[in-house]
Amino acid sequence: MNAQTTLKGIPTSRGVAVGTARLMLSVPQQSVPQTLKTSDLNAECKRLRRAFAAASSELKRTRKRLPAELPAEVGEVIDTHILLLEDAEFVDGSEALIRTRKVNAEWALKLKQDELQAVFSAMQEAYLQQRFEDVRQVISRVQRQLAGVRSETLSGSRLRGAIIVAQEISPSELSDFALKKVAAVVTASGGPLSHSAILARSLKIPAVMGLGAQAIQAISEGVNLAVDGSLGEVHVRPRLTLRAEFMARRLKASGRARAFSQTRRLPSESKDGVPITLLANVEIGPEIAQSLAAGAVGIGLYRSEFLFVGRASAPTEDEQFAAYKAVLSELKGQPVVIRTLDLGSDKNFVPGLPIALNPALGLRAVRLCLRHPALFRVQLRALKRASVFGNLRILVPMLSALEEIRAVKRLIASVEEELEREGIEFVRDIPLGGMIEIPAAAIAARHFARELDFMSIGTNDLIQYTLAIDRGDDQVAHLYNPLHPAILKLIKRVIDAGLRAGKAVTLCGEMAADPKLTRVLLGLGLREFSMSPAALLEVKHAVRSARIDRAEVWVRKMLVSRDPKRYLTQINRGAKFVA
Repeated sequence: MNAQTTLKGIPTSRGVAVGTARLMLSVPQQSVPQTLKTSDLNAECKRLRRAFAAASSELKRTRKRLPAELPAEVGEVIDTHILLLEDAEFVDGSEALIRTRKVNAEWALKLKQDELQAVFSAMQEAYLQQRFEDVRQVISRVQRQLAGVRSETLSGSRLRGAIIVAQEISPSELSDFALKKVAAVVTASGGPLSHSAILARSLKIPAVMGLGAQAIQAISEGVNLAVDGSLGEVHVRPRLTLRAEFMARRLKASGRARAFSQTRRLPSESKDGVPITLLANVEIGPEIAQSLAAGAVGIGLYRSEFLFVGRASAPTEDEQFAAYKAVLSELKGQPVVIRTLDLGSDKNFVPGLPIALNPALGLRAVRLCLRHPALFRVQLRALKRASVFGNLRILVPMLSALEEIRAVKRLIASVEEELEREGIEFVRDIPLGGMIEIPAAAIAARHFARELDFMSIGTNDLIQYTLAIDRGDDQVAHLYNPLHPAILKLIKRVIDAGLRAGKAVTLCGEMAADPKLTRVLLGLGLREFSMSPAALLEVKHAVRSARIDRAEVWVRKMLVSRDPKRYLTQINRGAKFVA
């Protein structure tokens, strides 16, 4: 009964922790409707609105308590939930269900959640799936208010140093736990590309996800746990020797963190003197300052679709212009790569767009933009107008055919003629790049390199499509392998094509943010990385610790190996290769 046991999950956020398990159990939601009298409907609607307001106030208090040193995205996640709680359409729609169905507030919220889940269920894009996660967690907060349970009470009062064990954890709840200084997070569901997982990495909270419901149920409240977020292991009732080992590893990690911070003002170059460009991926304004503070020399990926999500209609040209101008001005001449709209038409942010049967492989990204040129022209006009305020580069996502990039060029030329007739100032020769994230594009990279000014490898989708793995599916998330021989060969093919054509190649997927893979990517020939702001210093440290000449020798061996992962330890030690 007291023997140490080990549970295996998905490595999600690196680091180790030892602590006491705290089970986070959801408050049961009303599963059976209560039929109300017409005379009771007004009171029930007021009760619902009070619950929405109380949940919003609770999150605002959390927002005010956030320490300044936390990553910017923590506050942005909370702001998103506050906006949802105060969204008139969301609140009014829930209230309307009380009146039309004559049901209690709890059941109306369940109906609203089911209604929204139907909209999101067909979505295969990871960040759009995460939008429903936000909706579900916001509704859960309101349900807790209706039940008279405050989130702080649910989370427990003694969380400092504890290990949270749950079915799942929302980004806003993770923000709460960061304030309470939890040691680690363990969940039954989820994977390394979920919103909560990315936030856990930003917060430096070790996390193991995807253990499964049965494994989670085997963990009792108050039991001692040792969590290894790098290996995806959760040790229940760890032996004293293992606990001591983990504590020593934590002390060593603290020393590494201090070393990372010291690299902030040092040049980004390898140990053998090769300069490496480190850029940042951003979605929201506050991330820009965080990126610059961490030493980024530009923005390698600005996701413009976040201007579109959560709206009843597309943003106007002036709204987009203001957003693009702001980021270009803040960068003061440093490069800013703005990706054109990368949404599937499964999201009805623009009335009249058809529903895609398969958003991941169907009408999305550049395909959607070319099918609806009026929508695309608005964005291109806004980008061209903003170009005079900084060093803009335009990136087109999900290219699969050369004709797509040629069609984009024709549209840009048409927009330029239009702006010229109107007497509006713009920069004519803006570099135009393409996302290489479809296997067909990677295989044909030398042809794309002739048509484009630069290329950006999107490894998240490239891995997903090459290995036929839905990265949002917990059941196959463990098969997501960036070191698969096919992936390494495709990345190498794109980098070599860019080198031959004299075109820059950036890698902007999660691989770029993983310091364990930095030497591998350097050995493949990559010289430009773009990543989340939180990963910049650690990757820079990895760059400065690497000898590229040695990495290249190891990578040549990896490229012909059936199991490249076996060489990862040696390459990260910087060892010389001995045949």
